[in-house]
This record gives sequence, C-alpha cells and structure tokens, in this order.
Amino acid sequence: MAGSMRLVASPDTWELRVYLGRDSSGKVKHRYLHFRGSKRQAERELARLVAEQEAEPEPIVESGLKWNASTTINDAISAWQANSWDDLSPSTARRYESIWKVHISETIGKRKISSLTITQTPHRFLNW
Repeated sequence: MAGSMRLVASPDTWELRVYLGRDSSGKVKHRYLHFRGSKRQAERELARLVAEQEAEPEPIVESGLKWNASTTINDAISAWQANSWDDLSPSTARRYESIWKVHISETIGKRKISSLTITQTPHRFLNW
C-alpha cells in the first residue's frame, strides 16, 4: 500500500500519509491528513485516499544527480537525504544530519566512492 497511518492523539485522531510521487528535484512527496474516528474508519479513509491517488498518479521525475566515478560519499548522502529523509521522524533526520556534518562531511565524505577499498583488520585485534 502506498500509504500509512499512525495514532497521534489518543484514542481517535490519526495521521494518514499517502505517497504522491516525486517533485521536479526528485524529492519524495507525501500528502498528510489528520483524521478523527475509529481505527477502522481511518483505515477505510486511507484506502480511499490511496485509491484516489492511484487513479491519478504523479509523473515520476528523473533525479538530477548523475552517478559516475567522481561521485563522492557526500553526494550519495545528500541524494539519500533529498530522497527519503522526509519519511524519517524529525529527530532521526536531525541526528543523521548531525552525524554526517560532524563525522563524515569534512573527512571521508569528500572521497570518491570509486576510490574506497576494503582494508584488512590486523590479526593482533582478533583475540578469539
């Protein structure tokens, strides 16, 4: 199903979310609606909204990012952020962005993905 629901105010207020497609920049878009009623009524309303959206789907737009040998880790994380961080809770998105800025963007983030290799762990660290 291209939609989801969650209880936002006990016992009868639901947030309904329906996938709309991608905008011109390739960012995922959803329609949010607060619904007041029982869980069963909310499920029916969500099904109606999804069916309505599927009857008139949004066109899929190609992303502007072209993946090639010069794509960096920062480029990949930025594309991931634009594509699907809207689906995360706000606190999770803030935490991911903080980790990226503090630990990745100025160090390994500048490296090209194609330049990454596997390093072998020295045997001295393996104390089984």
